[in-house]
Amino acid sequence: MKKARIFILVAALAAGIGSGLASGQETAPGMQVSIKGVEPFTYVCIPHRGPFGAINRTIDRLLEVSSLQDIFPTGPLMSVFYGSPIKLKPENLEWEVGFPISPQLLAQPPLKAKRWDYTLVAEAYYDGPFEKVGETYAKIYAWLEANGYEPDGPTMDMYVSDPESMSPDDYHTRIWVPCKKK
Repeated sequence: MKKARIFILVAALAAGIGSGLASGQETAPGMQVSIKGVEPFTYVCIPHRGPFGAINRTIDRLLEVSSLQDIFPTGPLMSVFYGSPIKLKPENLEWEVGFPISPQLLAQPPLKAKRWDYTLVAEAYYDGPFEKVGETYAKIYAWLEANGYEPDGPTMDMYVSDPESMSPDDYHTRIWVPCKKK
């Protein structure tokens, strides 16, 4: 299982580097927040309800089950959060871990195939442990408010670096918040 996990993580990271999912539209001066147009895509995931501390177990399950189903990533490993991850209590969080796939692939339970149809996102990058990413969410939401935008969908984190090969202080995460003009 360890070899399959490493293979899928490497494939996800390689597919995510230079991914053509986003194209720039508007950048925030002096901040690391920008508005981007993105292409819709299909992804496979395992949904979860509860604290984000279960992410490693959920990633392990995702990678094990997707490998058994011969489903491999075409983009980075990611998490999608329903509701504000900085406003909800941990036990009320609804989230999923997944990765982009070819649209014609058929996923079987416990995997779910979904489609990301949000085409306008606020994007920011965060470096550091996952437990401290809330400050970046707060910065994105504040920037949206200050610039005449509002959130318009679930938040997505894309894991640009491999957590198994580095210190948590060095994790690199791309964050997307779907948005629209007020």
